[in-house]
Amino acid sequence: AKLDERRANIPPEKRKFDDNVYWCTRSADPQAFTTVESIFKRYGIMEAASAYLGRPAGVKHVNAQINDQDLAFWKRVFPDTQLADPWGSYLHIDATYGMLKCAIYVHDIDPDGGPFCYIRGSQNAKIGWFEGMIRRTNDFSGFSGRRPDARKKFMALPAFLRKKADFGGDLPDNSPEVARLREGHFAATSNYGNCVLFDGNGMHRGGMVNKGERRCLFILLAEI
Repeated sequence: AKLDERRANIPPEKRKFDDNVYWCTRSADPQAFTTVESIFKRYGIMEAASAYLGRPAGVKHVNAQINDQDLAFWKRVFPDTQLADPWGSYLHIDATYGMLKCAIYVHDIDPDGGPFCYIRGSQNAKIGWFEGMIRRTNDFSGFSGRRPDARKKFMALPAFLRKKADFGGDLPDNSPEVARLREGHFAATSNYGNCVLFDGNGMHRGGMVNKGERRCLFILLAEI
């Protein structure tokens, strides 16, 4: 309800990605954390997360997110050109590490509703700490953008520093890399369930809504 109220006061064409997210805090929204922790413990999600991370894990963040067809952050990847949007648009790895995320749908999500998508097995890709730092630094500094000014800055870097966490939009559809990604691509529609627990170091994307809107909760699990 709080997120709906905020979005209602911002015209759709002026909404940015963060305008569609409501971050709960333990001080202002304690019931949200209590409810999530209770459900996760009941169904063994906390235990599974702790086993995967190799240390005790707890709920660090709870946020509500609404995406709709008006938020086209994943379209017109190269806005100054007439290039078609690539298949890999918005495929990325997270800029965070050492944690897991959980997406919970609060209504049915079909293929056009922006389902969460994952490349099976990609969390096992060998990305060393230095390469991971490079990818995340370029994203945080804005070098991953695809507008002309961002592309110039990115290409001015030495070749070994030209790496992104948000890499999918740069892959040509006819490349062998995209062919392999397509083989492992999985879209988690409501047909499979309403809860997805995943490692953000794997390649993923979501919220790419073609019709209607997607309402979901995102929970971040990390060491306590």
